[in-house]
Amino acid sequence: MRLIRLFLILSLLLLFIPACKEAHHTEDLHKEETHGEDGHKEEGHIHGQASKFVTLEKEIKESIGLKTKKIESSSVPSYMETIGEVIANSNLLVNITPVTGGKVKLIRVNLGDYVHKGDLLSIISSSDLVRAIADLQGGAQKVKIASENLRIKKELAKTGAFSGPPYETKKEELLERKTKFITARENVKAAEANFKAASAEFNRITAMEETGEFGKKPFDEAKMNFAEAESEYVRAKSILTKSEEELKRSENLYKAGIISKKELLSIQTEYENAFASVTQTKTRMDIARNIMEREESFYDKGVRDYAELQSVKAKYAEAEKEYRQALSEFQKAKTDLDIKEHQMKREETIYSNDLNSAYELQQAESSYREAQIEYDRATSVLATFGITPENAGKYTDGELPVFSPINGYILERNINTGEFIYTNTIIFKVLDSSNLWIDSEIYEKDFTKIKMGQTVNITTSAYPDEIFTGKIFYISNTFHQETRTFDIRFSFDNRKNLLKPGMTVNSRIKTDDTPGLILPSSSVLDDEGKKIIFIAVNENTYERREVEAELLRNKEYVIKKGLSPGEEVVIEGAFELRSAVSSEALKGGCQH
Repeated sequence: MRLIRLFLILSLLLLFIPACKEAHHTEDLHKEETHGEDGHKEEGHIHGQASKFVTLEKEIKESIGLKTKKIESSSVPSYMETIGEVIANSNLLVNITPVTGGKVKLIRVNLGDYVHKGDLLSIISSSDLVRAIADLQGGAQKVKIASENLRIKKELAKTGAFSGPPYETKKEELLERKTKFITARENVKAAEANFKAASAEFNRITAMEETGEFGKKPFDEAKMNFAEAESEYVRAKSILTKSEEELKRSENLYKAGIISKKELLSIQTEYENAFASVTQTKTRMDIARNIMEREESFYDKGVRDYAELQSVKAKYAEAEKEYRQALSEFQKAKTDLDIKEHQMKREETIYSNDLNSAYELQQAESSYREAQIEYDRATSVLATFGITPENAGKYTDGELPVFSPINGYILERNINTGEFIYTNTIIFKVLDSSNLWIDSEIYEKDFTKIKMGQTVNITTSAYPDEIFTGKIFYISNTFHQETRTFDIRFSFDNRKNLLKPGMTVNSRIKTDDTPGLILPSSSVLDDEGKKIIFIAVNENTYERREVEAELLRNKEYVIKKGLSPGEEVVIEGAFELRSAVSSEALKGGCQH
């Protein structure tokens, strides 16, 4: 292609010499014509410099593929210009936290590295994981032993070779299981309340962080919630005091033989319920107080920082974990109670009929169920590490790999080898930079000119010839008195990964359309910092003209000055024409 272009240029130079006189004659004619047009084109001058002409023969025009087009006025978009900053798209930004605390044994990536989904980032050595796998293995062994024992007892059941424990012993075991069940139930209620409070706080803080709505309302809500929680706590404490007095009185009555142990246990249960209620309401009150104090601090300072949001997320995760653990304990207590109630019914039948029972078989069944529950609980704990019983053997050394959940760049690396980390530690931030956001501002007078979904053209000094296209997706309702501006945000396609968070960009927002003259980029050439085009004077002669041009899109320019509607412009072959004109300049041109 270069050889062809060089050949064409040499051909032009050879033809240019005999055509020189004709070109100057044409130029003189052109100047006379422009003198008679009442100033139209100002005597063939552009910015005070004489227009230059070149004449080509038909064969050369055809060989270089020279084409012209009459340019008429068309619709040109008007833009509003702003300055903005590239930021990460929070929907494509992943904060990676470890599922367990531990010591950093290995780090495979560095800041700025590109990773694929599933790539290994680091390895955490965790004693919690070692214990969880040991519990799983121990649970599996217990299930195996209990299963074998149950098989043996079933064989013995066929022969009737059983013996049973005393009826009173079973009653006491049942009461013990009921007490444990009630305690576990109250623990679940307390943990559930704490989890709901943390969840509500998490949702509220997250929503406020996204919308930027901060102020007195959260503080007032927190004060009201604290007052309610404090009232509930005082009421629960009063009930506990009364229950405690009743328990002391009942203990004295029991020692005196006035009431039975069953009645005493019932009163003890009521006291434990009251005590659990006090614990639950105090937890709520403490949470409400902490929230109120924090909201008061936020209200006084007028700020909400990122660390606080992360703290709320960590508390939410911890509350969820505690709730699930309490729920697991409650389910175990309920299963134990169901088993004991079933056994008690059988014992009552045996006791009333003075018969030997299949207690040993029931006990074996109960042991098997308990072993299975323990194994299932260990499996659930292991699942929080992302590990199943089938692949648990790979992690007996307690080394837990951390993988990237998405394709993207390592935006932050907050750990070092040998460092001990906790579950709420953000160890990596991975950003999928295929789509980024830009934060910008518009003045009050321009507020009505923009709308959601509006197209934005983005340029930057780093890539002066590139135009990125984005769309507005956020327009703030908050007006900044100091700067008299509104915040806006738009997203753009960055799959080439050219722009980076933190870069400054210039943005142009299309507001309306105005008449103008538009040329393809092939018509507009750079010449020592100026823009030039070629105008067809007649069939074979072309004028080199300086213009003021603005890049409208990647392949088009809007001509601000130097071109009139109806003029014929070279749209293909302009480069070869410029070479001919440049050659004239180097040779000093033809002498008049």
